[in-house]
Amino acid sequence: MKIEYSKQAVKTIKNIDRQTKQYIKIAIENVPIGDINPLKDSKNSYMLSIGDWRIIFSYPTKNTIQIEKIAPRGKVYKECKKMSPIRKQLDDMINCLPEQEQLLLFEVVKRFVLDDVATATDLEDIQSARTEYARGETVSHENIDWN
Repeated sequence: MKIEYSKQAVKTIKNIDRQTKQYIKIAIENVPIGDINPLKDSKNSYMLSIGDWRIIFSYPTKNTIQIEKIAPRGKVYKECKKMSPIRKQLDDMINCLPEQEQLLLFEVVKRFVLDDVATATDLEDIQSARTEYARGETVSHENIDWN
């Protein structure tokens, strides 16, 4: 199967440590095996969860995987928090707790936040990646620096 990467995905790969790059590379090479779910709110996109990372991808053709976005899960939670209409109420409740308990609660809440919902930023990145693919501006898997 041919694997292509958006410019945003390549930029993310360049900025992560070698061990994480290898972890992500192996997971991508094993698609469709893995923790994969359809990405809600984005037609034909999927989300692969890999530890603390998530990869948004699609199949533009039968034999091609288009890696549209790679992002740490923590960034996703921050984006979801910005979008939440009850953010102020949650902040007030959490801030009543001692700092150590706030961190514990944050870890618990992270486990219940749905990963498979596209944020506004995700949708923009997906559209940009698909435009790059249509123009032939993507980077092939073999041309990624995985070291």
